[in-house]
Amino acid sequence: MSPVISRLETSPAELLRPLRSEDQDIIPPDALTFLAALGHRFSERMHWLASARAAHAQHLADGTDTLTFPAATADIRDGDWHVAPAPADFGPGKSTLAEPSDRGAMIDALAKGAGLAVADFEDSTSPTWSNVVDSQRLLRLAVRRSLHADPTSSGRQSSPQSTLVVRPRSWQRRERHVLVDDRPMPAPLVDAGLFMFHNAHALRHHRSGPYFSLPRVEGGSEAALWEDVLTFAEEWLDLPRGTARVTMMVESVGAVFELDEVLYALRDRVCGMSIGRWNYLVSFIRTRSHDPRAVLPDRSQLTMTQPALKAYAQRVVQVCHRRGAWTDGFDVRDSGDDDGAPITAEQLLVTPTGSRTEAGLRFHVRVAMRYLEAWLRGRGRVSLYGVREDASAAELSSAQVWQWVRHGATLDDGRRVTRDLVNAIVTEEMRVIAGEVGKAAFVKGRFIEARTLFLSVATAEELPELVTVAGYPKLTEQ
Repeated sequence: MSPVISRLETSPAELLRPLRSEDQDIIPPDALTFLAALGHRFSERMHWLASARAAHAQHLADGTDTLTFPAATADIRDGDWHVAPAPADFGPGKSTLAEPSDRGAMIDALAKGAGLAVADFEDSTSPTWSNVVDSQRLLRLAVRRSLHADPTSSGRQSSPQSTLVVRPRSWQRRERHVLVDDRPMPAPLVDAGLFMFHNAHALRHHRSGPYFSLPRVEGGSEAALWEDVLTFAEEWLDLPRGTARVTMMVESVGAVFELDEVLYALRDRVCGMSIGRWNYLVSFIRTRSHDPRAVLPDRSQLTMTQPALKAYAQRVVQVCHRRGAWTDGFDVRDSGDDDGAPITAEQLLVTPTGSRTEAGLRFHVRVAMRYLEAWLRGRGRVSLYGVREDASAAELSSAQVWQWVRHGATLDDGRRVTRDLVNAIVTEEMRVIAGEVGKAAFVKGRFIEARTLFLSVATAEELPELVTVAGYPKLTEQ
């Protein structure tokens, strides 16, 4: 069905929250029709891929599948092909992640004047409905060089801008406030769809384009889904094919085994790749959730000097170099010879080594509960203990504590990590947090809900997909 026919036959998506008066121009009726068209076309395929991903995870757990390079796509890995050249303004350089609903953060990221300013809906955003809509408003201003610290200012921004990149939410997430066919719409279609609807033509006027950083892509099939989504959006919006360009963080074990397949599926629009260590380690835990030999050490020891993480970075660089894509966000010279022998499955799957300590366990608990409390209040990036943390820190902390409980990991003092031990430490750390933030802030905050959410993941029988997916229904109350 062509986009023209779809326009005639598509009913608008349904909003479950009334729009504020200032939001009418962000989600007008024709934008809702566009979102509905995306939902009609791609939701079922997304659900099918999610089911396939879950089935593969179960097969890995019961031993009927193994992690390896797929034999069915060997011709792609062996083929002589390259990705399309990157646009002049979309190349490697320092990437700055920003919370897109935070005006100050977006201004700071853009004002650097070099590299990529990544408006991150996935890990740096608490996806309350107001944050989702406000982010689209700020992005619209940023594209038009009209984003100012003073929202009442009408002057145009004159300072150089970094290249704006949008990191939409991943396929694991739904947007409960937008219904298509009486079901919540896949969240990435909302984020990417609204950004393209409002800004693609304006970006082309500025000799740029709608650029995306694709999160948590699990392999070639999910990359092909993104390719078809962006092609459909271009046709609907009367844009030349290839207007939308992408990069991606390699954040899953599945993707690192299918890097050639991912690049091939997106070969006409992908420009480069970067690494996302915390999310990759969450995937490592989830992919090998039933393997007692895969239990990780303290977070502080999970550096890029670990052999498995070195191999991960080297494989990304090797494949990108071979296919003509750039790499960003890390220096492979720190992790070995990027053009050496091809990385093997065994190198990628070796378990990082180190100690597990009570201090490390307490740190996981404290970081997860403090971040989740802020996230439940609508904050996506939070300064904790001298580090600017996003959701990936809470995801890793929750998954790692779950892994230690699941396998009865032994601490360096000889104690086994059990549900009872974690519950006792959580109770003690709640008192520590109350002292850190002050009694009034503790009582006013959402720490009890954060504790419940953390424990629902850390002490579960099976590891939930993501702690922020599990906690998402609580955001709809705001």
